[in-house]
Amino acid sequence: MATDKVDPVGVEHRLGYKEFEELMVYVVRNRTLFQLAKLSLSPAHFTGDFEAGHRLMWRSVVEYYNKHGNLPSQSALVAIVSDASEVEYEITEDVRDDIISFIEDFAYSVDGDVLDEKYGRSLLQRFLRDREFVDPLKAYVGGLNGHSPADLPAFLKELTDRAGRVEIVRHDPIVLADSTSLDDDFKETRTTGWSFLDDIMDGGRSEGEVYLLAGCMGSGKSTLATQMCVGACRYDWFQLRDYGETPGHCVYFTWETPPGEIMRKFYACAARVPTDRLRKFPRSEWNIRLSTSTKADTMLPYERELFGAGKVLGERERLEDEARPLARTMMIADMRGRPGTDAGSRYLDEVVMSLDSRLRSKEVDHFSVVVIDYASLVCERYVQHLGQHPSETYHYLKRIGDDVVCKIAEPYKCSVLLVQQLSGQSNKKTSGARQNTADTEGCSTMARNADYAFAIGNKNNDGLLRFDVSKTRRSDGRVSTHVLQLTPYSRLICVDDRYCLDPSGGGIIEKVTASKLADLDGATEGAAPRPRAAGGISW
Repeated sequence: MATDKVDPVGVEHRLGYKEFEELMVYVVRNRTLFQLAKLSLSPAHFTGDFEAGHRLMWRSVVEYYNKHGNLPSQSALVAIVSDASEVEYEITEDVRDDIISFIEDFAYSVDGDVLDEKYGRSLLQRFLRDREFVDPLKAYVGGLNGHSPADLPAFLKELTDRAGRVEIVRHDPIVLADSTSLDDDFKETRTTGWSFLDDIMDGGRSEGEVYLLAGCMGSGKSTLATQMCVGACRYDWFQLRDYGETPGHCVYFTWETPPGEIMRKFYACAARVPTDRLRKFPRSEWNIRLSTSTKADTMLPYERELFGAGKVLGERERLEDEARPLARTMMIADMRGRPGTDAGSRYLDEVVMSLDSRLRSKEVDHFSVVVIDYASLVCERYVQHLGQHPSETYHYLKRIGDDVVCKIAEPYKCSVLLVQQLSGQSNKKTSGARQNTADTEGCSTMARNADYAFAIGNKNNDGLLRFDVSKTRRSDGRVSTHVLQLTPYSRLICVDDRYCLDPSGGGIIEKVTASKLADLDGATEGAAPRPRAAGGISW
């Protein structure tokens, strides 16, 4: 059986003894590196044949610091080591003499404040990787004796935790307020598929960001998510290719809606064909049943209303035009856990595994947008898989925003849309009533780690609904309210130019009607004021 060879460039050698001695000098002489090592380095890490003396020195330095609040001088450290109990510290007289010689001849031969912290940090990281990660892995594999592991998932989780502790050493959260570092934080924006939302978000979506979309049942959450994906796909396909860049992919992870329904929404949104038309016929009959290039006299009623009286492409042609970019840049992941599969029961780790698989297979160059629809089911399925009490779902919902940032948005440099239901009480509100992301189902703090948070209200009989932007981290913080209309072709369009919130009843009315009401208010000046909508909104 063929086996893959390990690339030697990707292999880092074990820390040598000379480098180990350099590390000990760095962590006992440099105050910054000492503080870092104090959080991660313990006497148990000193397991080498010649490391007993260095273990004694490290324990002595830490004990002195805990007592006096600063690092010991050379004479103080020598005195502590000289008085150390051989039994308590598990050393011999020869070991004590050797480490005293090391302290006197080498450890204090250079000023600790001029040591290269970056190099010292790399030495500490390598040492911890050897002791926290490599050594346990070797011991585990050696103990199998050719047998299959019974607790491999638990061991892999432990290794992941250990690797996380090692990575902490590499990260320095403090940076200088140097203007040149602003380039590192600069974020390029790309369209969301909505011009009005692009304005609110100072240009649109950006890599590494998470957006929370909370809405009532049937309010159009998946439609908005679909529209953002279509906008990203079209931008990557028609814009990036013109500049020689590789288009990114959008991945829609669904825990509830069937993939076929999502795909119909994609095509309906992109080609502006009513979703009901695509549901009415099987895909194999679209070329027969759907309309072709039309003039005004042969247009379908919705086409005449949508495109006007001129000649337009028919449904077939519009779908064909959009099929190629969608097929090349759009993916759907079925996480519903149908009978015979446990897909969707492993929390976000399953999402990460799926994304990694696509990247490794070279099918995908990078990801533009990832949709997770929706959060409650992600957490509920995971709690069920672990056999935990349903009340534990709250704790996973509370942390899912941060986990999405750390596990998906930042590592894959993509935008993530996290979809969530609003609470049952929110579904009883009128179409114009204010909705808040604090009312998300199961946890009120889900928006805490989101860069932007949006809430969609109930729609009325005309498909009109209220859209609240309740959090804007990157742009200038302007929260706003808009009126949207859900169209038959799976698009939400902003209709602020025609509709507004009814100041008297909490519904949505035409602006012409609102103007008449305002005139009525002026005519009845001095009379008792009419009741206003909850929230005190004025128009």
